[in-house]
Amino acid sequence: MVATPGIMIWIGLCAAVLVVLCTSILLGTILYLRVSNQRRAARRELHVGRWRPLFTEALLEYPTSMPELTAEEAVEVLPLWVYFNEFVAGDARVNLAQAGRLCGIDLHAKEALRHGSVRQRLMAIQAIGHLHDRDLRRSLRPLTRSTNPYISLAAAHALLRINPREALPLILPLIASRADWSPARVLALLREAGADVVTQPLVETIQRAEVAFQPLLMLYLEAAERRAAVQVIKEILLATDDQQVITTGIYQLGHLAHPDGLYVVRNHLDHPNWRVQLHAITAVGRLGTYKDVAMLAGKLASERYWVRYRAAQAIAKLPSVSSQALVALQGAQVDRFARDILAQVIDEMGLEAIAA
Repeated sequence: MVATPGIMIWIGLCAAVLVVLCTSILLGTILYLRVSNQRRAARRELHVGRWRPLFTEALLEYPTSMPELTAEEAVEVLPLWVYFNEFVAGDARVNLAQAGRLCGIDLHAKEALRHGSVRQRLMAIQAIGHLHDRDLRRSLRPLTRSTNPYISLAAAHALLRINPREALPLILPLIASRADWSPARVLALLREAGADVVTQPLVETIQRAEVAFQPLLMLYLEAAERRAAVQVIKEILLATDDQQVITTGIYQLGHLAHPDGLYVVRNHLDHPNWRVQLHAITAVGRLGTYKDVAMLAGKLASERYWVRYRAAQAIAKLPSVSSQALVALQGAQVDRFARDILAQVIDEMGLEAIAA
């Protein structure tokens, strides 16, 4: 059946009306969102403009009274108060905590923790940590096992801020098993707790941990007292044949740069696994003395390019090896591989090598 011209015109008019209607709805939605955003921004400026001077004043003088924070204001003011806390310390932080308690930050944080969005819950967790509220810490403990890594790590951080000595026995086992926690953030919160608090519990956790968890835990020894960190790494290396544990331990010994770790690192220069040799060579380059030149020079003829290259770099980095001594060492080599790799490193340093 062929459509008549009248039907075609009617269909065209309906389509045009539909397009106009959809366009009007879209424009109305855009206008509504724009007006809503403008109103939200205006409310935020109003609330922040009121509370920023009050918090700034509290930084300088211990507050004895504060206005009551309303629920509407709390949405914008809670992040502001958390932001202030991130950049102060000492008496200023004590003053801010008192200002938060006086205006009701703790009550609004508790409410947001129960019924807020993920963003609001994160802010609430940080606020509770900055308040050092021992009563509210009970609400944080279950959150450390949340499947959301941001929520769980924020809860762990807050507990450490409230009472690090009490929180560490709870947090350290989680650190070993939570692969979704950012290692950089974990290290930062351990450093914030302080080496005097972290060292002994962390060392004991590493000693008791399964081999699979030891490499990750050893990375956090940067937050511990260096001598104790080196000692536990030495003990682990002497008792294990796991290559991942060994390479991580050697890397950490070199990174910690403590002289007590040098003889352990030297013992791994001849390890049968060439990757372990690489880490040992790099660590000797950080920790070694002129006495190590001979041992490193023995690696210049290795069949592995990266072993030769790292050995040449390590020799060049030793503080007791001058540019002239490096060139002389290159000239004294009989093996072609050794001469070539030293020539490459000398060239990278901008020196002139001896022609082969």
